[in-house]
Order: sequence, then structure tokens, then C-alpha cells
Amino acid sequence: MERGLEDLDRHINGNVDESYAGKWIVIIDDEIVASDADLDNIIGDVRKKYPGKIPYVRKALESGEILL
Repeated sequence: MERGLEDLDRHINGNVDESYAGKWIVIIDDEIVASDADLDNIIGDVRKKYPGKIPYVRKALESGEILL
């Protein structure tokens, strides 16, 4: 795992706000920039809004924990 991703995993600590439960979350520069139950609904918009950035995509479980 790249050093940056290890830091991000530690920063998020495996938990997110319950409003993200069951959704895909897209993280860029340590910030959640988008979320939706269907990843196809958001990935195109994220690519347009953040050209050249590599998104970190994870699924938030119903419990609010992130599937790492």
C-alpha cells in the first residue's frame, strides 16, 4: 500500500458519518467529495470536477464503517 493511502486509512479510522451508510464515497485530498448508493452516478462528475486527481473510492457499510 502506498504511504499516502496508509495515512488516509488512519485519518478516516474506518468510520464515517451515518448519512454515508450504504453508499459509495469518493475521497480526494483527504476530503469526501461525493457519495451515492450507485457509483456510476457520481464517478463521471468527480472526474470532470477533479481532472488529474486520483480518487480513493470506498463503500460505507450500513453500520457506518468503511470497507477498506
